[in-house]
Amino acid sequence: MRKIFALMLALFLLGSIAGCGQSSDEQKAEPDVHTLADKLMSGLTFEDSVSEVSADVALKYYGIDSAEIVDCDVHISTGATAEEVAVFEAQTAIDAQNILSAMKTRQDTQIKTYFSYNSNEVSRLDDAVVEAHDRFVLYVVSDDSAKAEEIIKGYLE
Repeated sequence: MRKIFALMLALFLLGSIAGCGQSSDEQKAEPDVHTLADKLMSGLTFEDSVSEVSADVALKYYGIDSAEIVDCDVHISTGATAEEVAVFEAQTAIDAQNILSAMKTRQDTQIKTYFSYNSNEVSRLDDAVVEAHDRFVLYVVSDDSAKAEEIIKGYLE
């Protein structure tokens, strides 16, 4: 009788421990624009001062409708360089494609501007990270696009 009781107690404890654990998918926090932007800002080196701008300023800056986004975190240089970090979370996959198009337009405009203003920045712009991951859209202009890609993939995938 004692052995049965001890066995039942052991099974109960084992079941309790297993029930309290969460799978790695449940433990993984949902990605957000601010954490990703912070990781990019701290993981990359910038030549110029790159400062955060408000969501309202960012939306006007890129020509994006506020109805298309859940949130954004944008950091822009003083203008002496083309360095930027922009992370947007779109409402839908279609909105993400619209935001991605706006980012590509921004890149093209910047290339034209810096070509005559500071041609050294054109190589940074040519090598910029401009991509969408599900509903996250990124535009990162820095000296180390490979490092930016590594940070992005490490966080979003």
